[in-house]
Amino acid sequence: MAFPLPRDTESDMERKKIEDAMLSAAAGKASAPRDFDQIRVSVPCQHACPARTDIPGYLAAIAAGDHERAYRINLRDNVFPGVLGRVCARPCEDVCRHGKDGLGEPVAICTSKRAAADFRADAGPLVLERLFPGSGKRVAVVGAGPAGLTVARELARWGHAVEVFEQDDRPGGLMVQGIPVFRLPRAVVEREIEQVLALGVRLRLGTAPELAELQQSHDAVVWATGVQEPVMPDLPGVGLAGVAHGLPFLRRVNRGEKPAVGRRVVVIGGGFTAVDCARMARRLGAEHIQIYYRRSEEEMYITADEVAALRAEGVEFETRVMPLEFCGEGRVQRVRLVRTHPGAPDELGRRRYEPVPGTEFEVAADAVLMGVGQRPVRPVAPDAPEGPVFLAGDVATGSTSLIDAIGHAKRCARRVDEFLMGARRIGDEVEIGPVVRGTGRTREMDALPRQPMAISPLDLGDPDGEVEAGFTRDQAAIEATRCYQCQYLFEIDNRRCIYCDMCVIACPVPGCIVKVAGVVRDAQGRWRGFEESTSPKDYNLLCIDPDLCIRCDVCVKACPVNCIPAKPVDLRAAEPGAAGTYEAAVAAAAKEESHV
Repeated sequence: MAFPLPRDTESDMERKKIEDAMLSAAAGKASAPRDFDQIRVSVPCQHACPARTDIPGYLAAIAAGDHERAYRINLRDNVFPGVLGRVCARPCEDVCRHGKDGLGEPVAICTSKRAAADFRADAGPLVLERLFPGSGKRVAVVGAGPAGLTVARELARWGHAVEVFEQDDRPGGLMVQGIPVFRLPRAVVEREIEQVLALGVRLRLGTAPELAELQQSHDAVVWATGVQEPVMPDLPGVGLAGVAHGLPFLRRVNRGEKPAVGRRVVVIGGGFTAVDCARMARRLGAEHIQIYYRRSEEEMYITADEVAALRAEGVEFETRVMPLEFCGEGRVQRVRLVRTHPGAPDELGRRRYEPVPGTEFEVAADAVLMGVGQRPVRPVAPDAPEGPVFLAGDVATGSTSLIDAIGHAKRCARRVDEFLMGARRIGDEVEIGPVVRGTGRTREMDALPRQPMAISPLDLGDPDGEVEAGFTRDQAAIEATRCYQCQYLFEIDNRRCIYCDMCVIACPVPGCIVKVAGVVRDAQGRWRGFEESTSPKDYNLLCIDPDLCIRCDVCVKACPVNCIPAKPVDLRAAEPGAAGTYEAAVAAAAKEESHV
């Protein structure tokens, strides 16, 4: 049983109210570091998304059957909802609060995003409104991949005239050059590129202008060419016929070619390129396909669905194995490999994997496909006064994922706008909504299992047929209701609390409601935890831990004096005139590297 606080003076109670409030304001708009950081703590899926997509917002719309609104939220935040609903790397699902120990499986956020695109009532182009009138500024964007098109769309919405230059004869970058059709139908890509161009963005295909020329004719240049240079390992036999890098191989297939791969294919690597190469080799007639990856299965940069699809198509993979040599007379016939074990971390803190002496072995191979990454080719800007070159996406960061490239491109667009206009016009803010009596969720919703997505079996007669079928409407609604709606912040009003412990007793998550001596904050007021009470003498406050809280409403229903308000807290990113910057406010906690 908790002991009630002695009656304090009004000034003491006001001090305690400020100390235990997670946000800098009770309602309206806020932009203090503590407000942005509370989004990071409370809504981990949104923070983990490089594009900062309002995930709880669009899942609530899907649960209500409003797919149009859900699609619009996605379009505003991540630019290519239908594409990412199929091929996103899903960093949001890794941190989903529903997937923590004892709480079940993460919400199927990615497939739900696809449902928003699949079930729109109007499948025609959706063009977002412009946020500023014409600026008179001209911007050249080099590269019509996801990063380049993202920058182009953002800058066009902000009033700039944008031209996109693409050396290929079609836009899309790796969305059409690298990702196979069976994972990403081209009609989906084309429709969402059309929505970018409908804002007035000019697209020039089949052209690769010189940087100096663009600097002279435009107010700013954005280089968004991705990672185009294949990286091949320095190993004996790498020059043998039949040993190829996976990206050029995928480009050839996506062009309609059918390169011969033979019966036995070895794939080296553990990311999406390696997996796509293996699955494509199966469709080209290979009978035995083996993926080897030098790290652990947990470190493979692919999703659980991709692993399941691999196995369903008869592709085998083995981890903690690396190649030593490619052997053959003029053409590869065998691969010599060795098993690995984890060693010391490298300079970036990632664990190295080193060969285990005496574990060498050989496998037969008619072809070897290297899914081991690419590197960017960056322009060298001449010393000219026309303006800097901004790098967007993988050309700045190195090889990442689609959603990473889009997120980086969005931040790059802000820097370009600030350079062009001489001041920051676009910022972030937190909108704190009014108090609600409940979120509409029930505990029964928490017990719903994650919905399985139907997978179409491989049909060699239709190698381009889409494999993942997505959700049905009913599945999408059920899955969306599983979301805890973590954007709702539950707090105890210690001015009204009678310290009866009813909320503590009713709470289903141990440690969610904490008796504290004080609230720990850093120098900028960001919440860093609680100093827990050890006795009645230092029991000053009763608080809800926003990281542990599952937004179940149980404490609200148990409270006899209605002192546990809940309010929606929404990150409003890229708002005209907003004073804050989310990235800067959470950088100390997020440890995100900035690329220019």
